[in-house]
Amino acid sequence: MNDNEKYFAGLQFENKLLKANGQAFEDLFTQIMTLRYDDFRKVKAYGNLGDRKNDGFFPAENIYFQCYAPEDIQKNRAELIKKLNEDFLGLVEYWTNNGFKVENFFFVVNDKGSGLSPDAYVQLQAIAQAYPAVKMAFWLMPQVKTEFLKLAKFQVMEVVGGILTDDIGDVDYWALAEVIGHLLQNQQPISFTENLDDRKDLDEKIKLNGLTQRVATILDVAAYQAGSVESYIRENEKENIQAIRDRFVNYYEESKQQYFDTVENFSDKRFIFIADKALPAHDDKNKVKKIQDAIFVLMSHFFEHCDLFESK
Repeated sequence: MNDNEKYFAGLQFENKLLKANGQAFEDLFTQIMTLRYDDFRKVKAYGNLGDRKNDGFFPAENIYFQCYAPEDIQKNRAELIKKLNEDFLGLVEYWTNNGFKVENFFFVVNDKGSGLSPDAYVQLQAIAQAYPAVKMAFWLMPQVKTEFLKLAKFQVMEVVGGILTDDIGDVDYWALAEVIGHLLQNQQPISFTENLDDRKDLDEKIKLNGLTQRVATILDVAAYQAGSVESYIRENEKENIQAIRDRFVNYYEESKQQYFDTVENFSDKRFIFIADKALPAHDDKNKVKKIQDAIFVLMSHFFEHCDLFESK
């Protein structure tokens, strides 16, 4: 992957992690590790036996991984410490009693970029002192993301469903219609008073929102195809277009709750969040790129014409 593809793939992956709780996170983690390492072994839970506190491991190197992904890590601080203790002790007991060595233990936590409390590190240190022969550490979002970005391009696409790029082709009418149909089906009632025809200067707004040049390029390139959206608007009911606009604005409000202003590159991450929310499920992977292009053209249109993102 080139630098742009890697950047957007990383943002897409972070966005995917935001929604990956419980089993979904474990499946995502083991998918990445299985794609990256031929000798990684996923441990499947079987009924009441479970996975014996081992979600995956490298048998030859005696390295073990156990995942934990609550919906809200900050509200589960005590549960995290409890699970860390129970999982490590359960893992050591079962696997060493069955002829395996445990020399490295990684507790993989989907912290969603928030980090862990001091209590968690104190507890890990206490366990490490009690078991000096075992090297142990937390794996958080940065470590999992690093493994993801080391995948081959085709593997990255398998995980995130397609890599966003600024190489936007001619937008097909069916793609616009499919995206708009998806958004209309998922609309929620919102009341906004801004005028849809109130245009904003694209460059000034990009600068105001602190979007990086990578995202700015996507908006610039997509803006050249504004005629596709305007043509669609002329041929369809204005109420539908207003509903689409409201849907995008609502996605933006959601994105602000996921990525606060204190997060690095928060505007870019909000942009990716919105694009991901607008993407309809599709079995034909060959059409995903065209659908993504249609989303970018729509986002560029509403970015310039209404209050999608901040404005003066």
